[in-house]
Amino acid sequence: MTDAINYEQIGITNDVMFGSVFQNVEDCKELLQRILHLKIVELTIVEGQKQMNRNLSGKGIRLDIYARDGEGNSYDIEMQLTDTGELDLRSRYYHSEMDSYQIKKGMKHQYLKQSIVICVCGFDLFGENRSFYTFETICRENTGLRLQDKRKTIFVNIHGDREGLDEATINLLDYFKTGTPQDPYTRGLQDRVEAIRSDDEWREANEDRGLIYRGIVRFSCYSENDK
Repeated sequence: MTDAINYEQIGITNDVMFGSVFQNVEDCKELLQRILHLKIVELTIVEGQKQMNRNLSGKGIRLDIYARDGEGNSYDIEMQLTDTGELDLRSRYYHSEMDSYQIKKGMKHQYLKQSIVICVCGFDLFGENRSFYTFETICRENTGLRLQDKRKTIFVNIHGDREGLDEATINLLDYFKTGTPQDPYTRGLQDRVEAIRSDDEWREANEDRGLIYRGIVRFSCYSENDK
């Protein structure tokens, strides 16, 4: 099985590699800051490739990167190269699962913090050639009225138009698009990619979990077709 895998083809846009690289707190913090354009003082990686399954009958999911900041706000960052036709609905499920981990039984809903799902995509989900599509809940009858449900969903198209983006964000998207580092930060990410894919323990761990097969790192829920 190992002999069939070309590890040199596993790059940053491979979801398990993505989850492994961004378990580094500082790298993950910078990723979020470049996408969200905000300053994050403190960040904790709850778990890379985190399995969430609240009950035996419910559908389980695995999050690429699940993180929380010092204010308790939750972030799910996903790498998705293939359009499976249901990513918008899957983002809804990500939010619901994250919410269930924010508050415990008996706690009031006012304790819910921000829930932000970021899907970094190798395709344009909405076909408008934008690099960013940001969704929040608004009133159709009055678009200036926003529901304060503390949910935000961002779809990042790494092939989208770069007009209006700052240099740091462009460098990040270009790195995801080409695999070629564009600045010291992305050079550091690529160095981690090369170190991780040469790590025998990382290879064996992901082979044992059934995530790597014939050069492909799979996003594993309970079905190979779920991502």
